[in-house]
Amino acid sequence: VWNPQTQEVLEEYYDFNMPLNAVRFQGDLIVAELGSGSVVRASAADPSQRTALIEGMGVPAGLAANSENLWVSDRATGNVWQLAADGETLSDPKLIASGLDRPEGMTVAPDGRLLVAETGTGRLVAIELDTGALTTIAEGLLFNPEAPEGAPPTVVMSSVAIDPSGVIYVTGDLADVLYRIEPAR
Repeated sequence: VWNPQTQEVLEEYYDFNMPLNAVRFQGDLIVAELGSGSVVRASAADPSQRTALIEGMGVPAGLAANSENLWVSDRATGNVWQLAADGETLSDPKLIASGLDRPEGMTVAPDGRLLVAETGTGRLVAIELDTGALTTIAEGLLFNPEAPEGAPPTVVMSSVAIDPSGVIYVTGDLADVLYRIEPAR
């Protein structure tokens, strides 16, 4: 964990099993582990205390959270799973969407939809959480869908973020670019 103001490391962990992504959720550290094919929750009070939230994933990649909900994308299967709802961890993760082509980075939009970088198609899509319906937000994005031999499948994670005014930012690793997508007016 890096503090950009003080330019110092606040926390560091070396014992996760090939981590691809991490976010904070309810103060805890949530880590997508390629090595175990799972998403684990490390307690804020004692990070050595860990719970698997989902197991058996091909490539747990993108993570997105708000104060009450948590999701993960599986780059290998094209599925997006909800791991926590209404502040509670789900005992059985809920399939939100399927059939995506190598989904990676995700974020929650102000309207409640989940924005996902679909690296196999070069699209940014929005998932309606109640129906799983997909809407294309942008296409022609230069993502690298294939990893060189020996590299993790995500190579450099294609990520998505949104600012308070609704402007969406997406990284495109193939062209080393940062896309800025203005909200529809």
